[in-house]
Amino acid sequence: MPLNEKIALYTGHLYAWKGANTLLEASQLLPAGYAVYFVGGTEKDTAKFKVKSEKLKNKDNVKIIEHRPHDEIPFWLRAADILVLPNTAIEDISKYYTSPMKLFEYMASGRPIVASDLPSVRQVVDDSMAWFFAPDDAESLSAAIQRAISEWKESLNKALSARSAIGKYSWGQRAKTVIDFLDRAIKS
Repeated sequence: MPLNEKIALYTGHLYAWKGANTLLEASQLLPAGYAVYFVGGTEKDTAKFKVKSEKLKNKDNVKIIEHRPHDEIPFWLRAADILVLPNTAIEDISKYYTSPMKLFEYMASGRPIVASDLPSVRQVVDDSMAWFFAPDDAESLSAAIQRAISEWKESLNKALSARSAIGKYSWGQRAKTVIDFLDRAIKS
């Protein structure tokens, strides 16, 4: 990744409900010196996404990296300036019901996060941990990315808050929550 560009990174599948198309559209609204990286997706989805990106007016600031091994993803996360979670509000699964594993990975990375303002995201992070934008709104997403870069000190503080909060979402803590729930149900 180039050191002279501000990098906004998305990792994961390129499904419509994941909001990758909104980030692709937002890439066209970012000023010079910004680049948007997409890391992941199935081979078929990545091929389609590359075709879509080739039609962009400013395609030079969009980089599509095919699926990478999971153990390589932390390196990509740490190399980026901003991590983007652009989930859509159009699909209820994204708006209300997802437990975004990507968000937990982003939080653990210690990098600033820009995320869709959705109930499913807000149940995990708040304004002290992430920058929010209006879901499915490329202009709002572009503005949030730029704000996260321009207010870098605040972005780093948010990233530190998010990283501090990640412990309550560990697999061990999740298992304990389920066991406690089952214990209470049995005793009732």
